[in-house]
Amino acid sequence: MLLWTNIKEREVVMYKNCQAKILEKRVPNKIVIRNLEFPEKGNWISAELDVEAVEKFEKSKEH
Repeated sequence: MLLWTNIKEREVVMYKNCQAKILEKRVPNKIVIRNLEFPEKGNWISAELDVEAVEKFEKSKEH
């Protein structure tokens, strides 16, 4: 889990088991994210972001 203050714009994170890119952070708890795994679903604007579901994205070392 990332703290709200540790979430940065343009950062790639894991959100609900999907890679997502933070597009915009708004106060108090609104965040705009793009699902990188299913871009056809469009951007998500979350008024009630489950902050506990945002996790640091760890790049796999298996390439």
